[in-house]
Amino acid sequence: MFYHSDRRIRLFDSVIVGPSNSIVRNERVEESGREKFREPSWTWPTAHKAVLSTFRVSTGHRHGN
Repeated sequence: MFYHSDRRIRLFDSVIVGPSNSIVRNERVEESGREKFREPSWTWPTAHKAVLSTFRVSTGHRHGN
């Protein structure tokens, strides 16, 4: 995940979305890395995983001032 460094943007979390295994040489293999996975409860429709990142974006305006 690439994003432009900016004081108004703060990255909270990133997680890989998809099955926690991959196909290697025509065999299903459990991932061996330490990445966090969010495994969907439905059938994943592709051979590719996704990256889900959560950011906080500040507009610089404060309420009540």
